[in-house]
Amino acid sequence: GPREMTAMFSGRALISALTTRAPSCLPPSALQTQVTGLKMFSSSAAAASLSVQPLLLSTIAPLPGSKKQGRRVGRGIGSSKGKTCGRGHKGTGARRKTTNPRQGFEGGQSSLSRRIPKFGFSNINHLDHETLSLAKLQWHVDRGDIDISKQITMRDLVTSGIM
Repeated sequence: GPREMTAMFSGRALISALTTRAPSCLPPSALQTQVTGLKMFSSSAAAASLSVQPLLLSTIAPLPGSKKQGRRVGRGIGSSKGKTCGRGHKGTGARRKTTNPRQGFEGGQSSLSRRIPKFGFSNINHLDHETLSLAKLQWHVDRGDIDISKQITMRDLVTSGIM
């Protein structure tokens, strides 16, 4: 009923207040306090005894029952996951941790990148030429990056940060 819900809420609020505040602002006895006689759910008739601990990395744990233990594989025929451990016979799925092969792998066939002809080369002395359109130049003039009262030189473009 409503009285149980009030007790439940006030108990949770108390637990929250005791566990979330810094230990320095509460006396050590408050952190060791046990909250007893609270009903965790309104339908539950049994009162739960809760011990309040400070919120530390060493005290954080998942709720009981929230983590299911995985099935142990390779423990004989009767375990339903013996011998091949549910991975089947042969193939990529039986041999690798992941069943996804690397990118470009075609199942043993020569990959496309190796089949197509190679041509050309990369010139180590290649220079990238930077383009400067009149629209970009006008935009920098409007911003005031370039003084148009005198002739524009390459030095002006570099010092103003355009190139």
